[in-house]
Amino acid sequence: MSNLLCQNFRKNMYTIILLLQAQPNWLKLSRTERNTISEESFLSLLEKYKEHMSFEYHDSEAFHATFSDFLLIKAADLKKYYFFIEALRDSALLSESYFELKEVVIGIPEGYKKYENHADY
Repeated sequence: MSNLLCQNFRKNMYTIILLLQAQPNWLKLSRTERNTISEESFLSLLEKYKEHMSFEYHDSEAFHATFSDFLLIKAADLKKYYFFIEALRDSALLSESYFELKEVVIGIPEGYKKYENHADY
């Protein structure tokens, strides 16, 4: 799966990491079948949401035993992010048990600085 990167957004954004684990259903498919499913269900989804968030897809199976892949998302609008997750859950990647979404990690870049600069601090 290739990365689909988007333009930079304003500074008030969230960084989200989806930690995924490839399942036996995925691993038993041929590379051609995997690529077809990826293009039809995953890359098309990234394309649909690219105006609202940026994505970086990474393989990590050689470096981590619990997670085989992760998706790094930058989003300014949590509603759009939520809609993306619902669509991802409906996609073949998750609904056909090709991947399991193991964890979601979300953070705010330099959130402590935003807190310290807030008038009520």
